[in-house]
Amino acid sequence: MRPLLLLSPCLLLLTACPAATGTFFEDPDPEPTAPPQDPDPGEDARMGWVQLERSWTLGGGASVRATASFHTPQEYARWPAESAELDGCAAGENDAGEWSLPDSDLDVGTPFLHLGDEELELTRNGATWARQLSTSYWEEHQEFTMRLTGGPDLPAQFYEAVIGTPATLTLEDFTESAAGLTVTWTGANDDGELRVLVSSDTDPSLWVYCRWHDDGEQTLPWTELVGVLPEGDYTFEARRQTSTNFELGDYPGTTAGISSATAELFVRADARDSSDGN
Repeated sequence: MRPLLLLSPCLLLLTACPAATGTFFEDPDPEPTAPPQDPDPGEDARMGWVQLERSWTLGGGASVRATASFHTPQEYARWPAESAELDGCAAGENDAGEWSLPDSDLDVGTPFLHLGDEELELTRNGATWARQLSTSYWEEHQEFTMRLTGGPDLPAQFYEAVIGTPATLTLEDFTESAAGLTVTWTGANDDGELRVLVSSDTDPSLWVYCRWHDDGEQTLPWTELVGVLPEGDYTFEARRQTSTNFELGDYPGTTAGISSATAELFVRADARDSSDGN
């Protein structure tokens, strides 16, 4: 009896089956693609920001607030970085929203501030740490201490005399005239400078930044604003600020002591009429 030959269907129909070669059977990605590397945070990156600010409003009152964020290394500005000559101004182009404080995403424990004889705990407030304080805690020309209880991202730390506070700032005169906006303020120090920001609440990309001698009085010509900012309501903010870097992991942190004064300002589309002073 002749044995049966069991032939593969592919031998019977040579054109019906693909050959076991070619891309059909090959791994399209034999080596996994490496995940993209995190961007270099840059040489000016920081890992934390701690701020103690006294804010005063024309026609209102003063308040004191402490704010902190401890975050992965990154570069950011808390106010304009554009260069402006002393007693000069520069118009901005970037969105003022870019000056917001980064979210606090590092676990360094709980921050405490030593103000006077008290140790005050900051509490987690959404994306950052914060605490509203009585104005009695503000002492100008002082250096306050900060403590971190420590966590997985940083052991417990004690930073002595790391938060400086500048002289208290209030506006004594805020007068609009044909020449411009005349401002006088308290606590003048000829060796320092005042930073001024005229910004829009409705469009954060509209602002003018100035640097003034801290000599107690300055007139801001309308030419610095008219034609640069559209007609409308703006916030005028002046501030004194001191800052200090402190060790925080691979990159430093920064503290800022700020005394600020704000007022509302209306910018017209045309220059003032010098005949009536309005």
